Amino acid sequence: MKLNLEQLNAAVDGVPEVVEESGLFRLRRFTDEQRFYTYEPESPFLPRTYITPGGKLDFTTDGGSLAVTLTECFAKTSFKSYGMDVWQDGVLTHHVEKSLEGLPVGAWGYVLPEFSHTFSLKEGVKRVELFFPRNVNYKIQEIALPDGASFEPTVHAGRLLVLGDSITAACNTRFPSLAYMPLLSRALDLRTFNYAVGGEVYREKTIVPGTYPDADAILVAYGTNGRKNPERWKTNTPAFFEAFHREFGDKPAYVILPIHSRKALTQDQAEFLPLEEARRIIREICAKYDNLTVLDGEKYVPWDDACFDDGLHPNDLGMAHYAMNVIADLKKYF
Repeated sequence: MKLNLEQLNAAVDGVPEVVEESGLFRLRRFTDEQRFYTYEPESPFLPRTYITPGGKLDFTTDGGSLAVTLTECFAKTSFKSYGMDVWQDGVLTHHVEKSLEGLPVGAWGYVLPEFSHTFSLKEGVKRVELFFPRNVNYKIQEIALPDGASFEPTVHAGRLLVLGDSITAACNTRFPSLAYMPLLSRALDLRTFNYAVGGEVYREKTIVPGTYPDADAILVAYGTNGRKNPERWKTNTPAFFEAFHREFGDKPAYVILPIHSRKALTQDQAEFLPLEEARRIIREICAKYDNLTVLDGEKYVPWDDACFDDGLHPNDLGMAHYAMNVIADLKKYF
């Protein structure tokens, strides 16, 4: 039983929608209106709007297998692998990982072969979460359960829209399901819309007026990037929050302060705006808006280098700590 567009849209999480393109399906995070409002056509950030960090299908079935075929796959990333995960009844049961080493490189990054895999599922009715690669631009050729299998999309208790940079996009994790956003989604039973783009900063044009799905609350996690130009950072950050307030002023919103990292501390010794000063400014700006709550991201990831892939981005271990702490903070409000 091949899942159709209606079924895919009913079960999708992490992105607003699934769309059909020439007989194939795509998980779409950004519409063209959104991506070209924020980015110029030649921007190196543009390909990052086509990947799907946190993108998954979430449903209940009695089927004994799940067949997946992805095609037209590209990966513009410094990370050297990509993978898919399957969870059953809250347990990670499958992880398939592929190397990018030696693959040809085109204008959109690595050119990947077709990905095709059949996951075995346990007997009986179970909740299945199928996580797509977090760093790949792909299209779905087929998602299929055995003929006659049941299919019931998961309905979540709430809806959370997220804006952020490479940490929220999980740019340096091997397991797509172990980034903090999927863990947060499961822990708090939230349908999520992840608009994170690696390298992004506080700036007004990241807010595209009137284009977002309805959500109960908003999570914001910028601040580390852009500090090499302190004056521009100090101008862009309040402008972002003014635009944010115009768009989301009627929603509760939670702003995560930048995390600690060894690389950021090294940058602080040069011409960068120090992280502690950036945190102070964010707190000061957020205090002007009644709907904003500041979360202390500095405590989220241990200072041990074992928690980072490159001294800046949390790896899977760092993400586990990040998730544990942000979930504990947000549980007070959900």
